[in-house]
Formats: sequence, C-alpha cells, structure tokens
Amino acid sequence: MYPGVIKQQYEDWKVCEISAEPLTGEGEHAYFFVEKVGLNTEDIVRSLCDAWNVSRVDVGYAGRKDRQGITRQWFSVKLAHNQWPQIEGATCLKTDRHVRKLRIGNLLGNHFDILLRDAEIPAEQLDHLTQGFPNLFGIQRVSASNVAQAQTWLQSRPRRVDRKAKAKRTKNKVPSRSLEGWHMSVLRSHLFNEVVKLRLLPDSSLRVHPGDVLEAGFPSAPLWGRGRSRTKGEALSIEEQALAPFKEVCDGLEFAGVQQARRAMWVKPSNWQIEGLANSQIRFSFTLPKGVYATSLLAAAHKE
Repeated sequence: MYPGVIKQQYEDWKVCEISAEPLTGEGEHAYFFVEKVGLNTEDIVRSLCDAWNVSRVDVGYAGRKDRQGITRQWFSVKLAHNQWPQIEGATCLKTDRHVRKLRIGNLLGNHFDILLRDAEIPAEQLDHLTQGFPNLFGIQRVSASNVAQAQTWLQSRPRRVDRKAKAKRTKNKVPSRSLEGWHMSVLRSHLFNEVVKLRLLPDSSLRVHPGDVLEAGFPSAPLWGRGRSRTKGEALSIEEQALAPFKEVCDGLEFAGVQQARRAMWVKPSNWQIEGLANSQIRFSFTLPKGVYATSLLAAAHKE
C-alpha cells in the first residue's frame, strides 16, 4: 500500500497542527498546546475530563491525531486554570486562554515530518506528488471494521422518533452524540472514497468532467446527506453509478438529518521537501490542508 515502511517508531511520524485563529489571551476557556507520544486525541480528552472533573463537552480540539507518532495539537478546557495536569506521554508546550471552545475543523491544516523506511523507489521519483494526489479518506477512518460498525449502527438506528427512547438515550448518553457523529462521518467518507475511486484514471490522475462542481479549483465529490447533488451531466452520471450500490446507506444518512456537502477529490501539498537517506530511507516534509490524510499521499506515492 505504501512505497516503504511507515510508523515503525514514534519518531518516524511527526505532526504539528496549524491554528486557524489567534487566541485572545483571556476568556473562560484554557488552551493547551500539547505534544503527545503514543497517545491519540481521545486519550488526552479522557485525561483532561478526569483531571478537572468536567464533562466531555467542556473539552475541545480541532482534529483527531493518531496514537502511532509524535503529534502536537491544541486542546481547550472550559473553566480550567492554566496549570497543565500530569499526563504520562503528554507535555504541554504552551498555554493560553480564549473566549470560545476549540471546535472540530477550526484549524488551517497540519505539517508532517515523516520517515519512510525500506523505501522501494528513489526519493526523486516521488516529486510527482507536488502536482497533487487523490484526496481520499485514510484507513484510520474508513477501515473495514469502522465501516462495518457504522453500517450496523445505521441499520439499528430507529426509523421513527420515539420520544421516550430518545430521552432515555440522552439521559444515559448511549449512544453518545459524539459516537453517532463518528459513525455518520465514517459512512460519508466511505461513500466519498467510492466516488473518487470510480473517477480516477488508470494512472491514478483525475480529469474534469462536464457538470463537475469545483472546490479549491479541483473537481469535488459529495459528503452525503440531505439535499440534491450540485453536479450535472456526465459528472452526475458517474456519481450516481458509484453510489447506486449504497442506496440504503444514502437514505439512512439523509434520514439522520446530516446535510450534504462537497469535498475536493484532488489536493496538492505545500512546503514540500524530500530527502533520500542512507539505508533505503526517505524523509518527507510537507503541509496539508485540514482534513487531508498524509497516508493517502503516501499511498499515491506507490504508483509506478
């Protein structure tokens, strides 16, 4: 899947979040810029909830980061003081305050520093990635198990509103709103990938079709939900062909109330640097917009 071995050691995969807005230095939300090793975002959220005895909704973050690596990202905690609690594997590099909670998606992007071991091709053959790659959701989100769990959740979700059952679920927080959101995100991502895969040419490139809707200058595919697709003509026909086997999933997402959106099918990295090292190793350094997966870039690097 990749042109070498990734994430063999924590130091092989470094990610630094790029903030979307300056902090005010005051407000009821404490902000912590955290470097964590061997911990994912949810691990830190649980630790912060325990440390300050707050609800999960009082803790904010802009994006999820993997456990297998060294990652830096911001967290916010409502009504917390600026003293970072002791969390094994996590170090606070900076504190601040802000008037608002940190929300999902409130970042510009992420900068990556990646070491590829046992590389199968020379570093210079990977410069084609500067021209872009398919903006697929990574295996971290659309693994077979994640998709299967999400489909099970969708099939078991009540098709009619039962007010007593809804009140009971809300009281007991099972399933939580966060978990429901995750399942819907997995399914929307899975459908998006199916459209992209059908659109890719044999050389893994992408071309504009009549009726395409552009996002960031590139053709886009739907993040499924309520509302009509904005594509037309030839582009719409391909989209419908890709989604036809998943009509039940599409209908379920619409019933769940999520609104349809668009996402570019192609993306270009910035701040690109690549270096061939000894022992068949390659070091990548690049920046990606928010929501774009570095694993998808590396998967695209594997093409001949």
